[in-house]
Amino acid sequence: MRRTIPPTAVVLADARLIEPLRRLGRPLVRQVVRTSQERSRSGALLPAHLIDDILDNLPAHATSLKPVLNATGTILHTNLGRAPLSDAARDAQQVASGYVDIEFDLANGTRAPRGRGGLAALRAALPGAGDVMVVNNGAAALLLAMLCSHQAARSYGVVASWSRSVMASACQTSSLAPEQFCAKWEQQTKLSDETIQRQSVIKPGACSKCTRPTS
Repeated sequence: MRRTIPPTAVVLADARLIEPLRRLGRPLVRQVVRTSQERSRSGALLPAHLIDDILDNLPAHATSLKPVLNATGTILHTNLGRAPLSDAARDAQQVASGYVDIEFDLANGTRAPRGRGGLAALRAALPGAGDVMVVNNGAAALLLAMLCSHQAARSYGVVASWSRSVMASACQTSSLAPEQFCAKWEQQTKLSDETIQRQSVIKPGACSKCTRPTS
């Protein structure tokens, strides 16, 4: 019976698997194929029913996430993926999933600055700004904002919620003691107690600057 089980490459070339391969991707379908082949080798599945067994065991989606109905009353629910994407965002995501002119000038056929369309839109939305910049994570954005605000901090001060800042995140992974790390952070960034009004809730036994436990 083992000799009658077709090889993986032959199974994947079956016309009935064309749509699942497109929808789910080759690695996931191949994994299901091999599982069904093993069932056939063990005698639990007739080779003639191999493709049917594969189709029956393929998941509906490539992701393990399942759609749910948010009836909690909390619109921006972190445990439920926060806010759903708008139709415009989904359309943009669909376009961005393929080849796009992110660094290419279609009119001239030459290389172009990355993300120029997005940057132009930001400049139009913030006409009072000298210029705009895009970074790929929130920590970098917060750090840049704090550094840009440092000049103004000398005259106006900076209000920061340290419980959600880069300082708190970095302190959690630092090998230094909490008080030592935060003192070094303030020295390097030159942000003194006089220019920062902390809004963190300091827990008993925690660092007075970033709320990281001291023990």
